[in-house]
Amino acid sequence: PKLAVLGRCGRMHSVLGVYAPGCPPGEEQVIRALSEACGADPARVLEVRDSVRQQMWKETEENLSA
Repeated sequence: PKLAVLGRCGRMHSVLGVYAPGCPPGEEQVIRALSEACGADPARVLEVRDSVRQQMWKETEENLSA
């Protein structure tokens, strides 16, 4: 396991783990840093995130049309 260091304020500690720059860091940067820190495949995590979002939008559209 590694440490995920997030944001510009944490930059001085970036050598301690996986760093996601920004103030605040973007969602994808955070997902990539956290995935790498815990050994997950960031591409797969992002793929699942996108799939779940599409399903939620579809369900929302269906509910609004009913």
